[in-house]
Amino acid sequence: WMDWKLYWQRFKHRVWPAVFEYQATLSIMYFLQALVGMFVSEQTMYRLTQHPYHRALSVASRDSNRLTNGADSFVTCLWSNLLFFSANFSFGFLLAFWNYHHNLLPRLSPSEAGRSLTISSWRLAVTMIRRYYSSAVGAGIGSTIWPGIGTMLGMSIGDGIAELSPEPDPPSFDLKRILASISRLGNLMLGNKGGKRLFPIDKDDDDDTLKHLDDELTCGCCQIVTFSSDPRCPERAPVSSRECSHTICKSCVEKIHLNLMERVQTYQEWIPCPLCKTMNAFSSHNHLINRSLCGAISLMERRESFYEQQQH
Repeated sequence: WMDWKLYWQRFKHRVWPAVFEYQATLSIMYFLQALVGMFVSEQTMYRLTQHPYHRALSVASRDSNRLTNGADSFVTCLWSNLLFFSANFSFGFLLAFWNYHHNLLPRLSPSEAGRSLTISSWRLAVTMIRRYYSSAVGAGIGSTIWPGIGTMLGMSIGDGIAELSPEPDPPSFDLKRILASISRLGNLMLGNKGGKRLFPIDKDDDDDTLKHLDDELTCGCCQIVTFSSDPRCPERAPVSSRECSHTICKSCVEKIHLNLMERVQTYQEWIPCPLCKTMNAFSSHNHLINRSLCGAISLMERRESFYEQQQH
């Protein structure tokens, strides 16, 4: 009974944001519909606004071939869902930008906040594309079984399966490494093997031990915060697990702890690892700071400072 009471309280808190999201998405979709209608033909506009249910019934009344009905419903949903999913992506991006401006910029550096916005936008775009095609596939399969009602059920099931699947991880592009590779190629092509380089290469370009340095010093949970040994930034301290040896930032540990207490409505002494799901991995108050990693970070920061002084 207590669980159902807790679920009902959560439902009441989430129903109004869901209604607001739906109404805002519809408003954006109507705006896009009016905007697109100014530039496309009436036939194209008709394909963008036709209803898959009525289209499936109309095709089924003319042709009894189920494969033909399924293929037509697949194409119809690709057209009719284009404006809706574009509006849904626009609303999600507006929320991500609002979070970037009001929550991330005040507490993170501009580069880390921009990286967070990029990752959120990439995940949102991939999720929307996945839902867009999954709903069309579901509509096509549903139309082969039961044109009309099966079309709508298949579209909903396909959309739900794509939405419940885990969020994709963004690709990692190391800009410094890419520029260093271009620099090496340019110097090789110009035959500039010694002396002053025409294309300046990063100081750690030839150091294989630091090849994956940026990935190792970035929190694997949020993929935003870079570990730091600076006592003025305790939320960026690396915290290691007592069970699985994974390391995440202190800020992620505190966020996971707060979310867990909000979900179960009781105090939790231990929290699971967000990377491998190992239970009782991190303590909620007695954080195990990775001193060895802090020492390596401090040494690298001093090395960076010494290099910059020599450059000037």
